[in-house]
Amino acid sequence: MKNFGPIASAATGIFLIFMGAAFSGMGLFAILTAAPVKMNGAEASRGEALAFLSSFVLVGIFLACAGVYVFLRMLKQRRLVALYPDQPWLQNPHWAQGRIKDGNFSSMLGFAGIVVIWNLIAWIPVLNAAREGVLSKVSPALLLLIFPTIGIIGLLALGYQFLRWRKYGTSVFEMSRVPGFVGGDLSGTILIREKLRPSNGLNLTLRNVCSWTTGAGKHRSRHKKTMWESERHISEVFENSVPVDFEIPSHCTPTSHENGKTYHWELILKGDCVGIDYKATFTVPVFNQPLLARKI
Repeated sequence: MKNFGPIASAATGIFLIFMGAAFSGMGLFAILTAAPVKMNGAEASRGEALAFLSSFVLVGIFLACAGVYVFLRMLKQRRLVALYPDQPWLQNPHWAQGRIKDGNFSSMLGFAGIVVIWNLIAWIPVLNAAREGVLSKVSPALLLLIFPTIGIIGLLALGYQFLRWRKYGTSVFEMSRVPGFVGGDLSGTILIREKLRPSNGLNLTLRNVCSWTTGAGKHRSRHKKTMWESERHISEVFENSVPVDFEIPSHCTPTSHENGKTYHWELILKGDCVGIDYKATFTVPVFNQPLLARKI
């Protein structure tokens, strides 16, 4: 049976560590040796060169840390696969405990890495062009502003995600039985740090999603399709908790990977609130193993 815990690869971890070391090494070497840096054919000032080279070091540190994390997660994953070869939900520590955290914080961290790297790279040529007075002219150089503009939009989106996480914290789905199963049910309780006061109640959705990739290289495309979905409207929040109880039809596809397609299950709770809307998404285990399911 395939592993459906956190996907980690030793090769990916080693590659990220190597790339991180290369980026950081090049940046530090150039800074320590005071190597000249050219921008648009001209030698950059010491401040500009230091900012540019520092971005290499920061990107390298980020990549190396990501590589170490992936490698350590892979080691833990292998140990769990050996212990529970026929119970894939126990290969994921969060699923095994029956306490699944929403993905808001991890998504925010991943998005933050992309936004920071994008802005570091996008702003350097713009600042250099501004110093030389190029941006004051109507010329193709104005196209340089597109990239920092995207970076600013990314920072605003990141700020909104941070404010949402700060306001609501991390929600937890406590399962009444692990796992949920096809032809049976998925039940439990969603625990929220702050009591919600939605203007029109909450919408709770369980969906079966299929994702797959086509093409290769620059023609590579990722596709996603909802295979089954059930939605409930909740008019009242009980203190800081929301009950979950879905019947899952027997024709649905369990969590699996077959013929190049990955099937997974998402539990989504959202509502319109004053200021910042609430939304939490949980990746939940649903399998064809009702006899092996255990009570929490």
